Amino acid sequence: MNKKNSHRTRRAALTILVVPAAVALGAASASAASAAPPSARQGGTGPVITGLRTVETFNYDAGGQPENVTINPDGSLTVSLLGFLTGQPPQLLHISRSGQVTVLVTGEPGEAIGGNARDSAGTIYYNLLSGDPARSGLWRLRSGGSPERIGALPAGQFLNGLTIDAAGENLYAADSLAGTIWTVPTSGGPVKAWLVRADRWAQGRV
Repeated sequence: MNKKNSHRTRRAALTILVVPAAVALGAASASAASAAPPSARQGGTGPVITGLRTVETFNYDAGGQPENVTINPDGSLTVSLLGFLTGQPPQLLHISRSGQVTVLVTGEPGEAIGGNARDSAGTIYYNLLSGDPARSGLWRLRSGGSPERIGALPAGQFLNGLTIDAAGENLYAADSLAGTIWTVPTSGGPVKAWLVRADRWAQGRV
């Protein structure tokens, strides 16, 4: 191992972009840049994006691998950290507008926390990727409560994005491996395939 590189720490930054009437993640910079004049995209002197502010920096090697962000009504953030890419426990964090970080959930080494969503009552939902069938699936965290699994899925599923419907009654989780969007009531229950990639049906894999 090259000693010069053995002490190098990789960092991941969470940056927000404040624009009129909206708050967007710094990851939106690519779409903003594509909408900019050609001179700005091709090395022009004018700024493409302004108003960026880094609210938190993560240690990638220590499990700080931001995967999904929910912007809460008060401007705070709920952030999922994968963790498993470097063998660290995943975490679900709350980051206040001032940058104060609170750990809401910590998973087991080898697991990952994917998408997260929040309902109007402040309950947080999140996807947990786990090799343990007793843990893999969709989870709920009520304010002041403890994490509870509300929808079980076989171990090995790669649950990525997560959203909640306008009524706050159903969750929809995208599975990157199965080519499927799963759904489960926010009250809990069996997880069902809501949308399946056509060739998955043909192959009989769902």
